[in-house]
Amino acid sequence: MVKEKSPWEDVERRIKGLSELSEETLLELQEVWERQLEICGDRENRLVELKNREIEGLKDLLRDTNRHMLFINEVGQQITASLDLDSIIRTFHRTVRDHLPCERLLLATYQSREESLYYRYYGKETQEDPEVETIYISAAHRMVVECLKDGKTVVENHLAPEEECFLTRRGGALMILPLRLGASSLGALLLHSDETGVFNESHRHLLGALAIFLAVAVTNAQSHQEVALLNKELQGEKEELITTYARITRMANYDSLTDLPNLRLLNEFLPRYMNQARRQKWTLGVFFIDLDDFKPVNDRFGHDVGDALLIQVGKRILQSLRRSDIVARVGGDEFIALVQGLQGEKDAENIVQKLLEALEEPFSLREEDVRIGASVGISLYYGGDETPEILKRQADSAMYAVKHRGKHSYGFFREESS
Repeated sequence: MVKEKSPWEDVERRIKGLSELSEETLLELQEVWERQLEICGDRENRLVELKNREIEGLKDLLRDTNRHMLFINEVGQQITASLDLDSIIRTFHRTVRDHLPCERLLLATYQSREESLYYRYYGKETQEDPEVETIYISAAHRMVVECLKDGKTVVENHLAPEEECFLTRRGGALMILPLRLGASSLGALLLHSDETGVFNESHRHLLGALAIFLAVAVTNAQSHQEVALLNKELQGEKEELITTYARITRMANYDSLTDLPNLRLLNEFLPRYMNQARRQKWTLGVFFIDLDDFKPVNDRFGHDVGDALLIQVGKRILQSLRRSDIVARVGGDEFIALVQGLQGEKDAENIVQKLLEALEEPFSLREEDVRIGASVGISLYYGGDETPEILKRQADSAMYAVKHRGKHSYGFFREESS
């Protein structure tokens, strides 16, 4: 049986061997060992240094990414804060011009109904009133159509003469950013630079990050504009309805020839005036006015002159009464006046005499002086039980009594004479 060798025996043998080495050899071995330690230390230091550089690089990248995100968020907030399309594009241009080599912008909004692109041009100074042009899809620039079709950003850093930016009429470089919201294509934003070869991948990424904000802002602005137009249309329709209603109301309540109240409106006023007379203890006069000798004038000069005469008669009756009184045309040559605040027959007589004098003055018709007159029947209301219809009938009866006596005068309704 072979005896197993102890590991300590090997160690003892090596130590014994070292002790047999010369001092010079041992010094050399020590130097070799120290150099190895230095090499290992240098490698470790380099690894630590590389690791630190990597960490610093990641920190710089993180800071740049954070600044980039903050910038995008700031731009997004600014352009989505407005509902005006021109203001949105001006704000966008102002905030990104230090980050993008872009002298001018063109916003192309897609109109699906007309199959057209509606362009708004913003120059270097982003003028207050952008130039606007509508171009149908079939005539649009091929790169814009390509961008809308594929939904991807298109970059052309060296525009050929035949591919110049067709609204700016310049060469240079062009970047086209599609504006989409979901599956809907809203249009595109065109960024143009006079210099060639200026757009790079970082510009593409920046615009790509801002695209959603622009799409939302454009959608909001378009929706706001549509709502504003709809409100304007509704307001126009409302005003038209109000105007139509006022015109219909006017036609229903006023005489179309003399513009005086008609019988319908008079029937609304008479009960109110009767109530006021009862409450305030004054007398209401109902004057039924029928023109005398009007038919001969109408037959001689024709209906046009007759109508002109009726208009003048209406004005004279109004001028003879007070502003608080009502005059209505109730028939061809018949008028009714409601006279308020009378103290009795004497007040009514003073007013009707002034009225008859005004109507007996000549009227100028076709360079001729025409004279007519009137018969006036008066019914006085003292606050009794009479109804509006009774008062009108009483005034009408008194007017016919005047006619029978010889016209051109006035008379009061008397119970005994009726």
